[in-house]
Amino acid sequence: MVRFPLRAPLRAPLKGTVSLILLVKDSTRRSHRMVSINSIHRTLRMDRASSNAHRVQGDTLPCLTSMVPILHTQVRRRECILLNRDSPHRRHKDIPRTSTSTSNSRPSNQQLSMPSPPSPGYDATFVPPATAITEADTLRKAMKGFGTDEKTLIRVLTSTTDPNQMAIIRHTYHTRLNRSLEKDLKSETSGSFEDILVSVATGPLDSDITYLHDAMNGVGTDETALNDVLLGRTNADLNAIKHAYAQRYHKSLLETIEGELSGKTERFFEMLLDARRPEQGSPFDRQGIDNDVRELHRATVGKTGTDEISVFAIFLNSSDERLSVLQGEFERVYHVRLEKVIRDEFSGHLEDALVGMLARARDPVLYHGGVLKECLFGDGVNEKRLVYWVVRLHWAPMYFDRVKAMLGGELGKWVRNYLSGGDFRDAVLKVCGY
Repeated sequence: MVRFPLRAPLRAPLKGTVSLILLVKDSTRRSHRMVSINSIHRTLRMDRASSNAHRVQGDTLPCLTSMVPILHTQVRRRECILLNRDSPHRRHKDIPRTSTSTSNSRPSNQQLSMPSPPSPGYDATFVPPATAITEADTLRKAMKGFGTDEKTLIRVLTSTTDPNQMAIIRHTYHTRLNRSLEKDLKSETSGSFEDILVSVATGPLDSDITYLHDAMNGVGTDETALNDVLLGRTNADLNAIKHAYAQRYHKSLLETIEGELSGKTERFFEMLLDARRPEQGSPFDRQGIDNDVRELHRATVGKTGTDEISVFAIFLNSSDERLSVLQGEFERVYHVRLEKVIRDEFSGHLEDALVGMLARARDPVLYHGGVLKECLFGDGVNEKRLVYWVVRLHWAPMYFDRVKAMLGGELGKWVRNYLSGGDFRDAVLKVCGY
């Protein structure tokens, strides 16, 4: 995909006549209209080609770094997006990639906000700056020879809540002993105990892609796991997950998901994996909130059927802060909770994903506390999901403390009561900070 601002100065003209289809949609009238493109040197002659498009002819066009065959052009406020012949979005050109309401309402300073850096453990450029000889030797000793010292494994592996420090331990183990910590743990342990030790030892990014792969490997799809890993992530972390998944499994995450999902659910995750959601702290304007509240109502209860794509676009063009304000304003204007509207209009995987986004935006601590309760009190204990979440929260100890406090300090008691005794329960308790 190649972008250029419509008001940017031309670098060089392209001689000759250029024909392209220009789709322009007025978000306020929800109809196609004529536009003037200021970045083209001369006035373009625009002749109506059909009821849904205009043919534009001109003898100048900005010379881009690499000129590509123009197949489709979308104009959004101040941007022009050119899709080339090999674009993965080409087969979806019949579906708008963003809500016109949202794109017009989002201020330019939000679009230009600085992206957040990757979270600890998600930076592919991280180079261990030190060694952890004591930890590496202790781990090897606990697994060497006859039998395994499980308590030592638990103690050493849960001794840090810093993913980068765990990377140092892992790197030292490999360079000093010429062995893989992950492989040694898998050969010495089994079951859920193996899962939690390996998840801690390999770090948060590896845990994410392993959980994703397991969710889509074999018959059926663990849709809850897809939501767990992919929703509520920063753009940098989401891009790191995509990159690591492709490196590990030699297949893009998008391609894998497209093979597992279909219809509007597939489209939602394609839009999500674009990783262009506004970052936390991005500014947003009141007029944009008002516009999107009206658009959400129109796309759901305000029409026969549901305009799913418009709902997706508004959700994915809003930070959690904006989404929290948006749902409060929706309730104020229409006297019904947006969550109820989503539950009425959607079902299954999409319902869970959208309701989860709303709940996380409204109160993330309450949301994650609810997730832990689901793992323990659902249809039996979901050990795989419990491992994923306690390890993920383990890497954010101050936030995890808030979640545990919201649960009334009962998490440790629940783990002791609902997990059978043994090494796995001991490991879960230590990962949870007990």
